[in-house]
Amino acid sequence: MKLLMLSHLLLSGEMSVGELAIVLDISNTYVSLVSDGLVADGFALKVRKGKRVIVRANMESPFVQSYLGFAVIVGGYPPYTPVDFLEPESRRKILWQLKNGGKSISELAKITGYSRPAIYSSLKPFLGSDILLVGKGKTKKYCVNVASPLLKRLFEVLDFFESDIDLRPLLEKISSDQRAVALSIFGSQAAGTKDRLSDVDVLVIVGSTKDRDIANEYKHSKLQLNVYSRRGIIQLVRAEPWFLKLVLEGRILKGGNLLDDLMSVPSNPDYSRVISEVRDMLASMDRLPEREKARIMMYCIRTAISMKLFLEGGLSQKRLMDTLAKRYPEFNAYRANKNIDPQTFERSKKNVMEDMLHVEERKEEER
Repeated sequence: MKLLMLSHLLLSGEMSVGELAIVLDISNTYVSLVSDGLVADGFALKVRKGKRVIVRANMESPFVQSYLGFAVIVGGYPPYTPVDFLEPESRRKILWQLKNGGKSISELAKITGYSRPAIYSSLKPFLGSDILLVGKGKTKKYCVNVASPLLKRLFEVLDFFESDIDLRPLLEKISSDQRAVALSIFGSQAAGTKDRLSDVDVLVIVGSTKDRDIANEYKHSKLQLNVYSRRGIIQLVRAEPWFLKLVLEGRILKGGNLLDDLMSVPSNPDYSRVISEVRDMLASMDRLPEREKARIMMYCIRTAISMKLFLEGGLSQKRLMDTLAKRYPEFNAYRANKNIDPQTFERSKKNVMEDMLHVEERKEEER
């Protein structure tokens, strides 16, 4: 009902509680409850005009902006409406699983826990359109059509539901904070590979160094804020351009033009400095508490892989996550803060050193 109400608000600009009750054929009390939910999420605003309570979409909300762009494109796909793709919840979760490749009904059932008939019922309305494609053979694979202009917008909207649902109100607050000039979600959330352990990695660019304390005001156990000033992010991009590559592949909530402009910043990667820093971290790790050791090891692993893939021209969110899963299966243990045995730490160190050695040798060849 929230999405349906938001759709009407986007079409009309604003409506009173009474008008929404008539259009949606529900009671005024229910309208108030649903609209309060939209306000709490940061998706709508409520104001009183005389005796009337007016509800309007919050056009400053990143989700509302994405949803509006999605709704405009869906207009070219009659008889579908935006809500058709996003309701019920089961349809959202099933479509989300098709983001990174085709899957059979059985595979979708195993991943989502929904029955085979429920999954087929969710997909059936879009079969025969250019939105979903069905493979041939005994075990049919269902996949999204990458050529459909609807696809990118659809997954932008699904991202808000499936990637960071618990943190959505907090992310909306950070985005609306005037100190934040740009905001982007990256990492496993953006790659569509999140699980119950996944943190939400967020880049926040603030106007000046004095605003970096914004990180102290928006805390959550699953939120990892990477805060840089305008000057700081330029320095980082010059020295470590692989970081920008990952960020721009993420979901940009605010300041897209600023982030795009960073692409024109001339880079001069200082691989030797980064490799030296990582080696120093690994050498001093034994003196750290277990939780801090795990955090440092995660940073070293990510940095080594990112540099290596960037040099090879194959860096992407998905490739990074796939490499983590294959080369560093112990990475999840570090994330979960489990008791890590010394042999596991040594294996991670060895692989990180090998990855960095590969980078050094590649740079030597280029000289």
